[in-house]
Amino acid sequence: MRIGIPQELMPLPFMAWLKEQLSRHKEIEWHHKPTHKSKKIMLSEGDACHPFKSMVRTSIDLLPEIDTLLIPRLVKLDSHLMCPNFRALPDIVRLNINNICPEFAGKLNDITVDSSTSDEDNRVLIRLVKQLFAQNISAKNIVKKKQIPASLASKETTFPQKTIALLGHPYLLENNHLNMGITRQLSSLGYQITTPKDIPFKNLDALARKGDYYAKTNYWRSSREILGAFHYYTNIRKPAGIIYLIAFNCGVDALMRIELVSLHAKLPQTIPFMVLVGDEHTEQEHTATRLEAYLDIIDGI
Repeated sequence: MRIGIPQELMPLPFMAWLKEQLSRHKEIEWHHKPTHKSKKIMLSEGDACHPFKSMVRTSIDLLPEIDTLLIPRLVKLDSHLMCPNFRALPDIVRLNINNICPEFAGKLNDITVDSSTSDEDNRVLIRLVKQLFAQNISAKNIVKKKQIPASLASKETTFPQKTIALLGHPYLLENNHLNMGITRQLSSLGYQITTPKDIPFKNLDALARKGDYYAKTNYWRSSREILGAFHYYTNIRKPAGIIYLIAFNCGVDALMRIELVSLHAKLPQTIPFMVLVGDEHTEQEHTATRLEAYLDIIDGI
């Protein structure tokens, strides 16, 4: 069976776990990368951020080469709400399929994920296996999620001298197209990169809970992850600098940008901090210019 999942969703740990579990029950040929054919097609994407539009286009591009397009309706992960756009993603993709290529309408397969516990994750998997493969599985046959080593227990308090911490949504940090090639640019200039990827979310959430700038808790999962990572990199293990990559027109990023700038201003010992906004422009000269100026500050410290 050939199953497609938009590549932008794959950096989410839940999606990686779901893919691994499905592969245990049937031989699957996975497809993630788009062909970019849909760039020439007018799509209905709404007033959304660039990553969301990219997910829609990737989904449309995958249709001709797969048997099933898997688009989970991500409502909640790890007891925290996901961005509302994730809930609408299957509907927006279905709308575009019906308008542009109705012959593929039967390929879209969505399932609601509203998860607070591992048992709820397992129930999602059981429903999905039945939905995709018409077979039943027992919860006893599901392999538990791999536990990420607790990086917070590291005895090191700093990183190697030329290390930059990148904050942001996973699909921005791990997609060179969406992050404007920032990771490639840093590597080419001799800098190492660290991201919150290997820090357990429960630890990031605990840090966010202790240091939330707002009186009312910021309840989006991505904001908990970003806020916790900021506290980790400014209080526990400190890099040479921190760059916050945000997506233009993202509501969560709009709130977090204000919060992190405010928290950074209160730090007793300042770590160079920069906010870099990504949009749909293909040219990256403006990114290179800002990055060079930022690194000049770090090299001068």
